[in-house]
Amino acid sequence: MQVKDIHFIFFLSENLARIPFSFVHWAAIKSAMKLNPDYKVHLWCKALPEGNFYVDDLKNDLVIHFVSPPTEVFGRPFNHVAHQTDWLRLTVLHQHGGVYLDCDTICVKPFASLPDVEFGIAEEWANGSKQGLCNAVMIARPRARFAELWMEEFRHFRSQGYMDPYWNEHAIRVPLALSEKHPDLVHVFECETFVHPDWTVDGVAQMFLQEREFPKAIVHHLWESLSWQYASKLNETNCFDTKVSYTNILKTVLHDEVLALRSKRAGAVASGLAEAPKAESPEPSAVAPVAPPQNRSSFPPPAALPTQVADKGVRFDFNLGARVVLPNRTEGNWRVRLRDLDTGNILFQSDNKGASVSSSKRYYIRFGIEVWDLDEAGTPTPVLSHDYDARDRDVLILFPVGTLGDILAWFPYAARFGQVHGCKLTCAMSGLIIPLLKDVYPDIRFVTHEELKEQKLEETAYASYCLVLFFDDTVNFWQPTDFRHVGLHRTAGYILGVDPTEEAPRLVIPDDSRPIDEPYVCIASQSSMQAKYWSNPHGWHQVVAFFKAQGYRVICIDQKSVHGTGLVWNHIPHGAEDQTGDKPLVERARWLKHAACFVGLSSGLAWLAWATGVPVVMVSGFTHPTNEFFTPYRVINWHACNSCWNDVQHRFDHKDFLWCPRHKDTPRQYECTRLITGEQVISVAKRVPGLVKVKEPEADSKPESANQST
Repeated sequence: MQVKDIHFIFFLSENLARIPFSFVHWAAIKSAMKLNPDYKVHLWCKALPEGNFYVDDLKNDLVIHFVSPPTEVFGRPFNHVAHQTDWLRLTVLHQHGGVYLDCDTICVKPFASLPDVEFGIAEEWANGSKQGLCNAVMIARPRARFAELWMEEFRHFRSQGYMDPYWNEHAIRVPLALSEKHPDLVHVFECETFVHPDWTVDGVAQMFLQEREFPKAIVHHLWESLSWQYASKLNETNCFDTKVSYTNILKTVLHDEVLALRSKRAGAVASGLAEAPKAESPEPSAVAPVAPPQNRSSFPPPAALPTQVADKGVRFDFNLGARVVLPNRTEGNWRVRLRDLDTGNILFQSDNKGASVSSSKRYYIRFGIEVWDLDEAGTPTPVLSHDYDARDRDVLILFPVGTLGDILAWFPYAARFGQVHGCKLTCAMSGLIIPLLKDVYPDIRFVTHEELKEQKLEETAYASYCLVLFFDDTVNFWQPTDFRHVGLHRTAGYILGVDPTEEAPRLVIPDDSRPIDEPYVCIASQSSMQAKYWSNPHGWHQVVAFFKAQGYRVICIDQKSVHGTGLVWNHIPHGAEDQTGDKPLVERARWLKHAACFVGLSSGLAWLAWATGVPVVMVSGFTHPTNEFFTPYRVINWHACNSCWNDVQHRFDHKDFLWCPRHKDTPRQYECTRLITGEQVISVAKRVPGLVKVKEPEADSKPESANQST
């Protein structure tokens, strides 16, 4: 039986004015009350602001709970109010049951029409693909097992703040994974039931710029962080002055309540108890910011408005796709068209009275943008015809922070893009890597992500592109082809539209001298996940012994001498000399450049070794050889399970150090490298020219006499 309680959460932020409690929040709570009169409505908050007209109208009909926002759970800190509410909503539902609603929702049908389920949540879709399960609307019985499992997953919570790679992991992706593992514990609704339309530019437009009907909806989610430019302008005095989907819903569900609120406001203003609402038009502003592309990443976002200005207030650019903003107008129309100049396809066309247009494709396409002014008779007058041309224009290419191999793999394609297009190229990346590249590529500007934001470089960028591994881009919005098909490094060539042929980056090594006089080889045995390790119990010891028998010193240049998690810890091989530690990458490169060879895994130091020109013996079973740069000394055992990383059926799990998608917790776990023997690696290493020292034959103790007779 459904628990007849409805829960809202608001005012958890220290800055209560970040997004103030406004008319749309009033409408969210009021619609839930009206359509479900037999339900109690609860508001969970840290504090209530004094003198807020909308709160004052509601508070006598609410059960108000004052709570302290959770700052951490299981020792994992919450650095953003959104994550505090993610946890609080689950604990409230688990303890009390009922219906949870975000304050940026609007109810359109009673909850009595919902099935009686233990736990219910709707799919979140955007750009044609399922993003996860959306926690903006949920129903539950007290102590629902699905809620317990979800809360338990917060032991692995790892987001550090707004829009980092794990920003929405526990809000939408974790419940999706749990629903697939425990389908009997949760009822998954279609997105149309609770959270449609979606958060994309088109979805926001369907709710606030167009008139649409949504017959399957019980609740709508307004995605206020992306629709606030429209929602913030609405109030009880103007909401019926325009006809769009949202205001039509208000008129249907809350017509009398809005009129009563309007009258109450007038009386309060007359008596000096309240201020009149701001006299703003509910129409969008003349130039509306373009919602940032939702790649849910830690990259600095592009400028809110397109950076290039054309006639009649039209703006455009190519920052994470083609973007166009057309000012609002009351007479006539705009016509906008996006074309792919290389294929000849028309990608998008629309007639409108003002719009924000953003292409679905965020990777490099040679776009053409055309805009016409249509008079009342429909006669077009050209306003803008622009073909993509980055020559002498500012272009940003953004690299992730916290990875070495990916950056070295992708950077040559960024440099190639700059050469092909003749642009003013800026590359944003980790400050630890910049010293390796900066002086060799004087035509490229190198900045950190922090410097990019401080210098506001996004405000002048003509185009920008993100280089990252897009695991879940099943519809290819961010990459033209899945990186697992073409190789980790070559994906950058496809994203940037340049020749994908591999090329090692050029490096600067300030101190180019040999670190030691004796001959040596470098090894690196540590990595970021257990699947990358060489799991043969004798392999490293045999290889180290082989090189030492050949007269080489064996130098381990890993960052860490011991690495692992839980009960699994990996040590550098016995017999290797320890050069581990937090040392500059240029020092690692110096050791590598003068080594006889490098033996390592599919990890960042292997890519650094490749860049220095040293022969690389790479031991890897979990990746296919096409995943990395070509080396004639690649070691893989085809008799064992292999190449799971490049198998699109298996989504890599970053939080699982012991990830093994095919054979985890079986005797075959990590057989991909466990069955690579020391003998196999040594036989491959022997093929490196000059590595194996051939001893000279000993001379006879009694040499032949030149006069000896035959």
